[in-house]
Amino acid sequence: MSDGNKIVLTVFREVKLTEYDSFFTQAESTINHVINENNNLDDTVILYQHLAVDLRKQSLLDPPPDIGFLKVEISDEIFRFLVHKRDIEVPQEKIPKSILEQMKQLEEKSKTLFKRLGKVRQLEGLEQSSFAVHEKNPTQIVFIGDKEVVRKHERKDYIIDLNRSLSKFNDGSARLALKLRGDVTIFEAVHFTLKLIKQELTQKNMSIKLSVHEGRIKFDEVPENLIENLPENLALAWKYMTEIVEKSERLTQELPEFKQKFDDLVIKGKELEPKFDESVEKVKEKEKLNEKKIERAKAAVTTNLGIITESSTVLTEFRANIKDICGQTVRGVQKE
Repeated sequence: MSDGNKIVLTVFREVKLTEYDSFFTQAESTINHVINENNNLDDTVILYQHLAVDLRKQSLLDPPPDIGFLKVEISDEIFRFLVHKRDIEVPQEKIPKSILEQMKQLEEKSKTLFKRLGKVRQLEGLEQSSFAVHEKNPTQIVFIGDKEVVRKHERKDYIIDLNRSLSKFNDGSARLALKLRGDVTIFEAVHFTLKLIKQELTQKNMSIKLSVHEGRIKFDEVPENLIENLPENLALAWKYMTEIVEKSERLTQELPEFKQKFDDLVIKGKELEPKFDESVEKVKEKEKLNEKKIERAKAAVTTNLGIITESSTVLTEFRANIKDICGQTVRGVQKE
């Protein structure tokens, strides 16, 4: 997979017209279902790639150097990146220039996050909101704020922009962390996993066989007690690998269904767009809609319909990611 395979979740603006908000809630759920499928799979891939760095050390006589582990610290309204190895900070002269450049780029982008945090702090109840390093993942940043208040403001531009920037920043940080450790592709990860598992099973007079048929991976022979006969790291690698294979193949089969649902949203959106004035007239008096509220609602409808129209790019990116994963896993099986 290439850098930046996360897709930012979609947030629709509230219109405050029942017919429209009901449709946009459904549209948001439909689009975000696909985005969550993509991002959850990507999370598993990154975990697998990090584990595969260690598998490569076992598999190759001369593996690429492991520079160290990435950590993020918060300092003077900027996120600074540090590289540690055995709890000792790695001096910059030992870090490749290309990696240093990426670290600086992310540090610069973090300034935008603090500017957006400043705007969020203008919202009532979020004056004391802040950022913190994730307690279980030193490469990730989390937003700290009153959850109930955040939920109340979640459709405001300040919150949407902050979440979008934070998602992109954390994705870039996760990719950078992997590059520091030697960057293993999915293809290599599958190859190392199967190679080491076969070596382990051979010592126990056991075997495993995978094949590729019409572009799909087949698990021809897998011992029932496979996990119990593998070291912990190989058992975990097998878990990640099979999860990635099975999920990517399932999602490939579901792509036509996703496309149809996205197409249906576009059609429904086009049907609703010209009915705005009529919908407003029906509830204008009951909802006490003045011209300012109507203009705000119309702007929200325009924004939301634009998101639906552009949702095809989500599907295009999702399809490309799945195709890449399937291709690499297949090649990994074929090599071994």
